Amino acid sequence: MHVVYSIDDSYVYPMAVSLASVMANATAPVRFTVLTPDITSPRIGLLASLFPDTRIDIAQIPDQYLVTGNGRLPTAAFGRLSIGDLPIPDGQAIVYLDADTVALGDLTQLATLELGASTAFAVQDDFASWSQQERIPDDRRRPRLADSGLPRYFNSGVLVLNLSRWRESDIGYRALQLCQRSGLSDQRALNVTIGEAWADLPRKWNVMTHMYHPLGRWRDVSVSAISDMQLRHFTMVKPWEERSNRVGMAIFADASRRFRQRLDDEDSWRLLAESKRGN
Repeated sequence: MHVVYSIDDSYVYPMAVSLASVMANATAPVRFTVLTPDITSPRIGLLASLFPDTRIDIAQIPDQYLVTGNGRLPTAAFGRLSIGDLPIPDGQAIVYLDADTVALGDLTQLATLELGASTAFAVQDDFASWSQQERIPDDRRRPRLADSGLPRYFNSGVLVLNLSRWRESDIGYRALQLCQRSGLSDQRALNVTIGEAWADLPRKWNVMTHMYHPLGRWRDVSVSAISDMQLRHFTMVKPWEERSNRVGMAIFADASRRFRQRLDDEDSWRLLAESKRGN
């Protein structure tokens, strides 16, 4: 299985914790690619020494994907749109992960998904759908969920990608053009360009923060996802910036502690940990 991240220098620490959690739970080989605009960063350079037994390829995000006009999101967030440009053959199981994720289950299970005609498998983002439903392009024409009446809208922090379909439909470049032309976030642009060509991934593979405070319309599915959680996605809150036991934030602290215990080089840890303070 091939896992792809897209980060800048300030997200090396949480991404390293995420990567370590994936490796700790994997029952089959995993290869990683890290997309970054900061390819010469010393912290990026640490990754190979931190994970000497793991193949990690570092790839420069192409200049045209470095969107700087959207101040709400880091530039590297748009790097995932360039996944189709990576030298990864069609037919491989590709999983994209945001850096603010921690695996509690075996992600290699996702390699067995039958993608068929779908461009991606993803998890419905009820909170984003509910909060943005009046602003999502073509919302009135979008199919709605039977259990909540909300428009179908996926969270792009965890994606299982069908690269051949992604490339055939030129998803990345079309989404990039939307971001540049309309100021959309990459997630909203991907929802527009992929349209209905995505299939539902069980919610346990992307447990987002809003699921800990579910509204009535999605309470049952949220409770079920948390009880069988395979991957925690720290949307809205960043546990390396504040310590708290609320909304499952201790999951990150535990994963970070286990990661640090396997490191022998204290200097490398200090350099890595500086990134969580934005230094």
